[in-house]
Amino acid sequence: AKGLVAEEVYHLVYAAIRRYKIPPDDSPEALRHALEEFTPHIKELQGLQAYYVLDSGDGLIATISICTDQEKVEASNRMASEWSILRAR
Repeated sequence: AKGLVAEEVYHLVYAAIRRYKIPPDDSPEALRHALEEFTPHIKELQGLQAYYVLDSGDGLIATISICTDQEKVEASNRMASEWSILRAR
């Protein structure tokens, strides 16, 4: 019997990982805002393939944007920066 060989497929993607340090007691509220307010906003970005929000549980939050090209990653970083500035006001 002939063995089956899985074909390897590679896709080049670009990613940005952003880290935020906030008081641990503020994490639940910050996560809620990120998921409810920012996620719908960034999902409108053409070329965004995935967006993740990670909570380490100690006030460290990370977000990851995976995009089709470097330009879209830079756009996601601008969007995140602008949103962070607005949230800080």
